[in-house]
Amino acid sequence: MAGTHAAAPIRVEKATDEEVVIVRKLVVDEILGQASAANNRVYLKLSPFLGASTFALLFLLRADLGQAIIVVAGVLAITFITIAWWTSTIYEADALAILQKDAGLECLEKHYGSGSAIARLDDQFIGFVAVETSLDKIANIKHLAVKHYARRNETICHLLQRAIDYAMDRKVTILRISVLNTMDRTEHLLQQYKFRKTGRSTTKERDFLLRWAGIRTIEWVYEPES
Repeated sequence: MAGTHAAAPIRVEKATDEEVVIVRKLVVDEILGQASAANNRVYLKLSPFLGASTFALLFLLRADLGQAIIVVAGVLAITFITIAWWTSTIYEADALAILQKDAGLECLEKHYGSGSAIARLDDQFIGFVAVETSLDKIANIKHLAVKHYARRNETICHLLQRAIDYAMDRKVTILRISVLNTMDRTEHLLQQYKFRKTGRSTTKERDFLLRWAGIRTIEWVYEPES
């Protein structure tokens, strides 16, 4: 274990309706961000081939160079708009479903894995938790969206340390913690850090993780010792 003591089990309770709304909105923001990223990935892969093939076809048809450039630009623009519409339609449908009070679990599972739920943890966290169990029965906590009510970072750092110890005690392979800034509920998550470690973390590495915990989204990737 990364710490010097075993972490107490984290109690999971049902969140209040208000808390559920906050976390759903947080998840929706992330899903819509995924839509934008997916759009860019598809377009960047497709546009060079599409542009080159269109230009080559016009060249074979002996089109004027100026006309060819205009046509290629038009084709690429239409392609970008089409891809953007396609990706946003898919992701926004999931986002809208998640915002429904009695729906959305299937969409949460689609994006974050089976067993997804929105819950309160230890009266200090609220979040959406997705837990998967592999064939060897090792739990994989895929996502934990966190909100806290205390104004001091020391409070959430302590709670995050408990959560991390709890996860590592159970040989969790991935623990991603999204921390929502409670000073302004509309503020988006500011940054993402990827922190990879094989084996057990050192005190210095733990301090680095916790120092950013109050204002950042942190992705913790833990690989059990072989």
